[in-house]
Amino acid sequence: MVVSRADVARRAGVSPALVSYVTNGGPRPVSAAARARIEQAIDELGYTPNTIAQALRGSSTQTVALLVPSAVNGFFGELATAIEEQLYATGNSLAVGITNDEEEREMRYIESFAARQVDGIMAISSNSENTLGLLSRSTVPAIILDRIHHGLDLSSVTIDNRAAAHSVVQHLLEHGHSIVACVGGRIGTSSADERVDGWREATSTGAGDDRYLARADFTEIGGYEATRALLEREGTPPTALFVSSDVQAVGAIRACAERGLRVPDDLAIASIDGTVAASFMTPSLTSYRQPIEKIAETAVGLLLAMTGDEGDAHSHLTIGGDLVLGGSCGCPEHPISASGG
Repeated sequence: MVVSRADVARRAGVSPALVSYVTNGGPRPVSAAARARIEQAIDELGYTPNTIAQALRGSSTQTVALLVPSAVNGFFGELATAIEEQLYATGNSLAVGITNDEEEREMRYIESFAARQVDGIMAISSNSENTLGLLSRSTVPAIILDRIHHGLDLSSVTIDNRAAAHSVVQHLLEHGHSIVACVGGRIGTSSADERVDGWREATSTGAGDDRYLARADFTEIGGYEATRALLEREGTPPTALFVSSDVQAVGAIRACAERGLRVPDDLAIASIDGTVAASFMTPSLTSYRQPIEKIAETAVGLLLAMTGDEGDAHSHLTIGGDLVLGGSCGCPEHPISASGG
C-alpha cells in the first residue's frame, strides 16, 4: 500500500502542509516538536515523497545539470564528483552532459535539460556566443565554471587563471631557468588565453614572440604534440616548460622521454590543475592546485540560491588556489599520503 503525505500527517497529528514543509525544506519553519513527530511518522510508515509528481505540478525537480567538455580529463572528473557530493548533501541530484566542447552537443543538452525542467545548469564551455548565449536567454538559472565569458548575463565561479600561470612560471624562474617555454590551451578558450597571458607577463615575452609557445587542446595528445613542436624548433632550447593543464603535462612528459630528455634534469615542468593524478606521476608534478571542493561548494551554493530567487544574477566569484610542489620542477619529492596527495 502506498503511503501518502496525508497518512504521515495523521500519524504525526499535524496538517499535510507541515509534512510538505519538512520534506521540501520550506517555505515556512516548523517547530522542533512537530518536526520530530513528522520525522518519526515518516520512518515508521516508510514514506517517500513523490518527486515525479512534484515535478509534474511545476515544483522543483531537485536536479541540477552539468555540462563538461570531457569525462577523462582528471580536473573535470574531480570537479563533477565534488559538485555531485555537494548536491547530494542538499537533497539534490546531478545530471551530466559530456560535450567534447562541441557547440552542437552543448546546445542540444541545454535544450534537453531545460525541457526536463532541471532546477539549474552549470556549464564549462568555450562556445560563448551561441551556447552560453542560449543559457543567458533561458529561464533556467545557470552559471559558468572554469572559463569566464565577459559580456554575458551569467554568473561565474573560477580561479584567477592569469595569476595562477604567473605564479607557476615565477616558481620556475626562481629555479634559475632563463627560458621557460609554454604549452598553452586552445586559442579562444578564455582560461587557456589567460594562462598564456600569465606566462607572457612572468617571462616578459612580447606578444609577437611565439618561439617558445605552442597551443593545443587540453588533452594528453595535445600536450604531447605541442611539446614535440617546441622541442623541434631551432634556436636555444628551453630548460623549463609551463604546461597549461595537468592532462597536457602527461603528454609533455611522454614527448620528453621519447627525445631522451630527463624531467627535471634536462627540462623542468610545472602546470595548472593540481589533480590527484599529478602526485602519482613520475616524477610527481608541480602544479597550481585548483581548490575543487571550494569551487564546487561555492558553485552549488550560488546556483541553489538563484533557484530560490535569492541569488545575484551577476555574481562573478574568484577562488584562490595554491602551488603544490613536486619533483617535476626540481623540488624534492614528497611521499604519497594515505589520502593520495
